[in-house]
Amino acid sequence: MKPNNSILFSIHNIYKDFTSSERKVADYILKNPLDITDITIETLSEYCETSISTVSRFTKKLNLENFYQLKLLIAKEFINPSKINSSNIGSLDFNNLQTYSDIATINANILYKSIEEFDEETFEKVVSVLSQKKNIYLFAMGTSGTLAVEAWNKFTRLGIKCFFTLDFHSQLLQASILDENDITIIFSHSGINKDILNLIDTIKKTGAYTIGITNFSKTPFETSVDICLSFFNSYNIQSELSGLVSRVPLLLVIEAIYKTLGAKFYNEKLKDSYKEIFNKRSI
Repeated sequence: MKPNNSILFSIHNIYKDFTSSERKVADYILKNPLDITDITIETLSEYCETSISTVSRFTKKLNLENFYQLKLLIAKEFINPSKINSSNIGSLDFNNLQTYSDIATINANILYKSIEEFDEETFEKVVSVLSQKKNIYLFAMGTSGTLAVEAWNKFTRLGIKCFFTLDFHSQLLQASILDENDITIIFSHSGINKDILNLIDTIKKTGAYTIGITNFSKTPFETSVDICLSFFNSYNIQSELSGLVSRVPLLLVIEAIYKTLGAKFYNEKLKDSYKEIFNKRSI
């Protein structure tokens, strides 16, 4: 295993090579990676209902010297935001470099997992609906608002009429006057936000088509919309999905939709028009 590789990704990659007992260890680590940094090899073997020697063999198959080295590698892949001292952000020292490295590693791990969970069939259905080039209304609240802004920016560049307001009360008013000719995209990180679910209820009464984009499947959000793009089917990963990392898979799916629609609606005249606008604003 190369030093820069994710240890969790390596466990997933060679999972089929583990014995049944070793897979118990792999399953526990993949589901509870943060717990590993605070327990002993004895405790892990008890949790997995296996032996200490099995855990040792497990680490050897990962080309590691011992369980302690495994704990260190897992610890490097995660960061505890409560330990960040904002007063030190301006200084460039090893700790801050490590912080950046940890955040980048977490994002990389989440992206690997999102690729594994990517639903190509649902993605194609979403693109097919958006290809109708009807008015698209975007809805989101809180930090998910940045996703809606990004989607607005992308779709507008394709010549698609797209609408979004950051104020949630204004979104509720907008939702109430839609009709069956409109398409909506609703963003939700968790899929269990009550305000977003109430907003979907308002939209559904108008007959507008609802597309949901969220991190988690099997949520009230997923079952409330007409079609839903989601990535992770378990809340075991939820502790990893906070801050920027919670938005990374969703930002990428927006980019993927944009690229796919762009291939369908490439418009040289529109591109030249945008270029002229931006050139006028450049020095």
